[in-house]
Amino acid sequence: MKTTFFKKISIAFTSLVAVVVVNIPSIVPALAQGVRPGTDDCPAGSFCLPNPLKFNNIWELLQGMSTLAVRFGTIVAVLAFIYAGYLYVAAVGNETKLKKAHETLKYVAVGTAIILSSTIVVNLVVETLSRINNG
Repeated sequence: MKTTFFKKISIAFTSLVAVVVVNIPSIVPALAQGVRPGTDDCPAGSFCLPNPLKFNNIWELLQGMSTLAVRFGTIVAVLAFIYAGYLYVAAVGNETKLKKAHETLKYVAVGTAIILSSTIVVNLVVETLSRINNG
């Protein structure tokens, strides 16, 4: 059991390293460009880097990550609904398969509700924390 856990961890770490290595060619030119000194964005006599994330603070980053998660989750939810529908059609009157299809549909519906309500929760937390931070 421990070997499968460590195997999963090593696969996840290897995948992360592979993603970083693959993206280096796109990151380096952006870092090399920078913002030129003497412009409005960068004071004279210094070298500044552009913000590659397009977020100005941690709150905007959290909202952006939430939006991305909802978009990805919506795609997964649609595929899961299709799968649940397939299970209903494939059940063909078999009570055991029909029960499994019904439970799958129930779990997909609950998961979709959680995914869609996550944006509301994140926005509520971000708004509260930014108000506390700003006084």
